[in-house]
Amino acid sequence: MALHPTRQFRRAIEDDPTKCILWVGAGLSAAGVRQGGKGLPDWNALMQRMIDDLRDSESCEASALQSLEAALKQEKYLEVAQAYRERTRPDQFAAFIKGELDPADIGESKVHQAILKINFRGIITTNFDRVFERQSDLLAPLVYPQCLDDVDGFRRDRFFAKIHGCVRITPNLAENLILTDDSFRSLRSNPQYQTILRSCIVMHPMLTAGFSLNDPDFLGLVSDLRESLGNSMPTIYSLMRDPGTKAREDWLAKGIQIIPYSNHSELVGFFQEMLALSEKRHPAPTVEAASKLSEIDFGALVENWRRAQKLEDATTLLDEQLERLPAPSQKEDFLFRFLALAADNEEIRIAPHLVSLGTEAADSALTRIFKRAEEAKSLTGLKPNPQVIAVQKWAKAHWQDFTRDGSTTTFGWLLNDEWDGKSGARREFDDLLCSIRSGGESRRLTDLYAVCGHIAGAEEAIERIVFSPGFVTGVKQDRPWLLTPEQRAQKEIQLEKFRRRVRSKSFRTAKEIVKEAEQLDLALGAEAYPDFTVCVAERLIEDFAHYSHLTLHGSSSLYDPDKAAEIVDAFASLKTMKCQRAVFWAFHRWPERHRGIMSLSDDLEVLESGLLKPLWWRFSSEMRMDYLGSRKRPDPHGISFEIGQEFLLKDLMGLTYDIDAEFRKAFNGSLATYRTDEEDKYEPRPLQELWRDRDLNYSMSDDVPPELIRRIAVTRAEWNNSQPGKVRWDEARRKAENILGDGELTQWISNERKDFGIDNLLGAYFPSKMQVVLYRRMIVRAAKQLKIDEDALSTVVFIHETVHAFSHVGRDHDGLHWQSYALPLADVPDSTPSVAHEALAQFYTFKLLENLKDDRLMKAFLALEKSCSDVYRAWRATEHYSLEQMREVLVKCRTTTAKWPPL
Repeated sequence: MALHPTRQFRRAIEDDPTKCILWVGAGLSAAGVRQGGKGLPDWNALMQRMIDDLRDSESCEASALQSLEAALKQEKYLEVAQAYRERTRPDQFAAFIKGELDPADIGESKVHQAILKINFRGIITTNFDRVFERQSDLLAPLVYPQCLDDVDGFRRDRFFAKIHGCVRITPNLAENLILTDDSFRSLRSNPQYQTILRSCIVMHPMLTAGFSLNDPDFLGLVSDLRESLGNSMPTIYSLMRDPGTKAREDWLAKGIQIIPYSNHSELVGFFQEMLALSEKRHPAPTVEAASKLSEIDFGALVENWRRAQKLEDATTLLDEQLERLPAPSQKEDFLFRFLALAADNEEIRIAPHLVSLGTEAADSALTRIFKRAEEAKSLTGLKPNPQVIAVQKWAKAHWQDFTRDGSTTTFGWLLNDEWDGKSGARREFDDLLCSIRSGGESRRLTDLYAVCGHIAGAEEAIERIVFSPGFVTGVKQDRPWLLTPEQRAQKEIQLEKFRRRVRSKSFRTAKEIVKEAEQLDLALGAEAYPDFTVCVAERLIEDFAHYSHLTLHGSSSLYDPDKAAEIVDAFASLKTMKCQRAVFWAFHRWPERHRGIMSLSDDLEVLESGLLKPLWWRFSSEMRMDYLGSRKRPDPHGISFEIGQEFLLKDLMGLTYDIDAEFRKAFNGSLATYRTDEEDKYEPRPLQELWRDRDLNYSMSDDVPPELIRRIAVTRAEWNNSQPGKVRWDEARRKAENILGDGELTQWISNERKDFGIDNLLGAYFPSKMQVVLYRRMIVRAAKQLKIDEDALSTVVFIHETVHAFSHVGRDHDGLHWQSYALPLADVPDSTPSVAHEALAQFYTFKLLENLKDDRLMKAFLALEKSCSDVYRAWRATEHYSLEQMREVLVKCRTTTAKWPPL
């Protein structure tokens, strides 16, 4: 039976193909699109050529090649593509893709021509090739990744979208083409992509062509739609080689109605039949040129103009009408009326006629058109063509009138190789560069840099200018908002070069690129935003999710716990607070960028436990305090994460602490008190203000530790000069201040005497204020005396005091906290630490460090413990206790006088 639109499909589209969206796969270009009837490689052929390319270049071991051949036999195409991308440099990858999918002999294709004439509601293709563009001059494709920022573009009639990228238009092919496992995951997790899918399939019937049942593009599409829409997903109709009755039944149960055929050649007849349906429902109007404006049928003229597939045909149609109008004023009036009827994305096609008109009003209209096209990135609708040369010259002369800083659309259009080959693009580049420099537009060098990578030596020419010694003049500013245009150009070009390295993984180790990012951010100044670290963090967090994704029901093909551990170690090497904080910022944005991905919850769990938890304790105490302070402000994303604090509180100590829940309970218990004059309205702010003082808080203090003051006060030897106690305490405080500055500490604190301590000396917890304080200057001095890392010692003290705080405020399974919790203060002569309190704090500090497996932190803990008094080693009697046993001890200590060891 000949292939034809089935009755079910025709009912779905109501016999009107213009209501249908066509989704096109690689199979449509597999034959009849090149000279001699040849085609472009399908998935299997392209992957085989990748393997052959690796074998020929000897850049892959024999065992790895065998693994890739085995993967190909199992149709694991994304795995092969991933391996190829990782084993080639970005320029090599791009050259391979262009050579395979953008040959010079692409010609006319009957099936593609028929499809374009049908005027589908929209065409979405996962193909990177330009077969469709070869059939029409007037396509203005929405191209990945830029198209994800133009969701409205998918709502326009007759849109054409290259949802996986384009071999010519997509920037940085190695990074942005949707061809590998991680690129598929990234796309599928994008919220804009999910929105596009839902709007397309829910609002319009969908027909697919050029896919097979093992095609990753097809499988991904079906999976994405089912994930987004569930059982409410409308039926998708799929033109496909007949897979057999059983397979068709199975796929129908999944919502896919396969329209089977035996040979790809049958597709031409199918789409010609669809074209006949379209022309029957929407016949082309008859148009005749008129000599008077009043006689012109503008509606019919616009419709025929839109149906033209070649710029020459569309231009001729308007030229014939313009020639019939005798006066220049009539021509201008005609063009402006016609322009008013064109859609925003169509206006640019009228530009050749406006340039030819050459009036002041035409120039103003051209400026507005190009400004809108620049903002909408729709200049691709005006492809390089002899009839558009005059428009290109006009744009090159007037670009400063309609482009804006940060936009690259016009520059990219002007530098297209198709105008006059590589040499022509170089001339255009030189002219633009000269125009930018002579016009004092240094800030636009960044935009030109972003689109000139395909021109030999162009990027280097800009770099020589931007990084020359005399480029930046005047006082160098390190505040972002005070950067000069020259400084900003330097930074942005340096950042763009860095981004490319990160995207293409052109670095040896994660730690190497993280340290480089930190150094670059430090060079920009203390107040500058850490762009370089954020860039690396976003990439490595994504990699960590891939390397760590493993569940009972699924896993990433890149799963590698050793590589995940390398990323944690790399981030942990960051030393500055702003760069450490940048990692947490990047993590906070990660869920929003990946909303909709099926594995999002699993990935977040792994990221929290495997990345955030260890980094929380391996970063500085200042960063932790800053982050905890910021968490008291509303999160713009409305997403909260469990960090290292929660791990210590819940997983190790078996307690909970939720100040918000406790506040709500207190408020709800006294609603009548807070009822306003308005009916059923309550005012929580008075109670909120009081409760905020009960929230656990942290601070870093440069004050003299009270324990140092106490030790000086009680060891004074001036017996002949008796004074009141307050005077002696004040004297001791002043002396302690001097000693802490640059004096000798060993008289009062010595690791040899083992009289170091933690509470009231290195840090303190004040139960009445629910406040943890770390004594910064004392920690610095102690770290030097103990010969350990200062930041590690600060973290050990932070954990120790946090255990005190959680022991106090944490709720047990009965919802109770330690009501009588108290720690000895250092404001009395005979103050001594509590054995039970310190043993609990030391036990949980050790267990946390043991879990982290961080040698630096453990070394600091052991060195401090060894130098402390016996009370800080009492926990060793319970070292063998399990976490559950120690939790029972903690709960018991809350209600009885604690002895140690407890059993």
